[in-house]
Amino acid sequence: MPVIGSLSLVGPPAAIDADGPWVYVGGWSELWGGSLEIVDATRPREPLAAGRIEGLARPWTVTVAADALYYFSDWMLTMIDVSDPARPAVAGTLPGFGWPTDSARAGNLLFVTEITPFTTDVGTLKVLDISSPFAPAVVAEVPISGFPLSVQANETRVVVGTDREGVLIFQLDLGMPPRMTETLADTGGWVGLFDGFASVHRAGTWSIYPLNPPVENTSTSSETCGESIIPAGIERGLYDVMTTCPRGHAFRFRDAYRACLRRDFSAGLDTFPTPGRPLPWSLRVDGEDLFFTPRPAHSAMLVLPALPAAIETKYGSLGQPNAMAIALYITPDLETGIVNLLGDDRAALDRLWATILAEGGIALRRRDDRSYWDLQLSTSPQGVPGTDGRWMNQYVYAFDSGRLISASASGTGWTCSSRRSAATTSAARPPPRRVTARAGRGLQDVGPHYPGVIPNCPW
Repeated sequence: MPVIGSLSLVGPPAAIDADGPWVYVGGWSELWGGSLEIVDATRPREPLAAGRIEGLARPWTVTVAADALYYFSDWMLTMIDVSDPARPAVAGTLPGFGWPTDSARAGNLLFVTEITPFTTDVGTLKVLDISSPFAPAVVAEVPISGFPLSVQANETRVVVGTDREGVLIFQLDLGMPPRMTETLADTGGWVGLFDGFASVHRAGTWSIYPLNPPVENTSTSSETCGESIIPAGIERGLYDVMTTCPRGHAFRFRDAYRACLRRDFSAGLDTFPTPGRPLPWSLRVDGEDLFFTPRPAHSAMLVLPALPAAIETKYGSLGQPNAMAIALYITPDLETGIVNLLGDDRAALDRLWATILAEGGIALRRRDDRSYWDLQLSTSPQGVPGTDGRWMNQYVYAFDSGRLISASASGTGWTCSSRRSAATTSAARPPPRRVTARAGRGLQDVGPHYPGVIPNCPW
């Protein structure tokens, strides 16, 4: 490539950055001092000296962002106002830095790599918020193994080149510190970053590497097993997987393939025919041992019907010390509704109803590892008449010492649903399945068990 223009500088250049036609050169001035020279390259064949500021510390890296220039020297960041290129002026300083090696900007974030002074293999990636250009604030510090030599950034990633640990790829999440997701086994003095690729510059070579698509770090592990959640939209294949252990240690697996295993978990309703009503019902669950040992990892509840937005609350007494009941009266069009809280302890009734509303149903009690206590359930196809003559659907739940012992439903179009779920170590639990029995022919065996799959991957 031919040289098309040149300009003699006052001092030896040490750092450079550009913004449009303006070129900013941090140079050495005299023996230990530094300077900033601004060059107008509007006409590249005839660059012109536009402005200069003396009396600065010796620079190691500079980065410009609109009217502010960030000038890194040993121990210090100096902010320089370059809104008038002919008259640059120091706007402030920020101490607390080590020996800087490189800097880069992405939006309102400024990244700087530095070597920890007087060490041999420790460095830091610092992130600064520059939304107030002349009042930057350090918002994150990430330790780097080995000496960080260079840094590049865009809106989603930060790439750091090191002298011995390869090229480190970090993911940027809004409001979170950079999170390492990948390592290239290459080392180099300079790195570049563009969509889907990173470049590494070494003496005599320039290598380009494709980057893995971003993968959320939702991995967990224990002494015996590990599990990862790979977000929707990521295809099957080889990825670098970060696994975090309970004590905070992290392991990164190069080209790891995460298999998604189906976990069998099923639920069914056992009925016990009796001459009359109410009809005893029992909920039983089955599946892989991991849901039952060393302790049960499942729960179930009787789901409430759909409730109107506004519902009137009334109170009544049953005349029995430990007995409580909740009676719901709901119009089929869900315009109005009444809840009767029946019992001697009004405060206990309020707490019970508030808990049921918050959870969306009434929790069932486990009888053993694979079944729940029998529940008396009855149905009727006809509702009850309301005060205005309209028919209302009725749901009645009876409790003994806080435990649900019976439930009944009457009316048209009602559904009595039992919801069960299995607890997993996954950060994202799947939505619970429903096992449903409908009115019309009475309560029958619901048929085959409904398979439940607890996935640890979304595909």
